[in-house]
Amino acid sequence: MPSGIGDVIEPIRYIPNVDMVVSKGYSSISTPTAYQKIDMLTNPRHPKTDKLLKAIDKGKFMSNCGLCENIFESVTDLDDVNEIKRKMIRYGALTSLMSGSGSAVFGIFESSKELLNALNYLMKIIPSAYTAKLRQTV
Repeated sequence: MPSGIGDVIEPIRYIPNVDMVVSKGYSSISTPTAYQKIDMLTNPRHPKTDKLLKAIDKGKFMSNCGLCENIFESVTDLDDVNEIKRKMIRYGALTSLMSGSGSAVFGIFESSKELLNALNYLMKIIPSAYTAKLRQTV
């Protein structure tokens, strides 16, 4: 179970191979600014990772990836980020989140057809859109 303040990293026992689209719009936010905004929050709502980690341990990440959250989304209100997330979901992403402190966005896809449809659409309207594969190495 998660604990501490993020200074100790523990490996996740099982994460499946994941196909993603990663896209970056025209807008951006600096990492220091994003962290300053997080630091200014009073009693921020932190992502609840317990349920997601249990699902991963049971080999059920894909059906539970909607539990993924990013606290930086609560302090980043960029139209590009929100639009890319909406488009990825519209084109079949199981979930779509801002990556790290922003402003790139990724979507997780189960279907190659939906992934390619999302990629092709985003490539027409956004400066950067790529496929990425998360592969477990042991």
